[in-house]
Amino acid sequence: MIFNYIRVSTISQNTDQQLVDVPCDRIFTEHATGKDVEGPQLQAMLSTLHSGDQVNIHELSCLARNTKDLLAIVE
Repeated sequence: MIFNYIRVSTISQNTDQQLVDVPCDRIFTEHATGKDVEGPQLQAMLSTLHSGDQVNIHELSCLARNTKDLLAIVE
């Protein structure tokens, strides 16, 4: 499956600007700050992933704030 993960930190940020033309099977949208690594939508997506699935993100900063957080997610 192909998943799009969209994260916005403020209500004024528009989710439509991220991954507009990227086809997917399911979209997970997080409304949280970058400090909140364990957002509920991120955790839901991670628990849904299987080997061979694809995750699309607009920028790495949408997934993790720093390398340490990114490595924790990947593990």
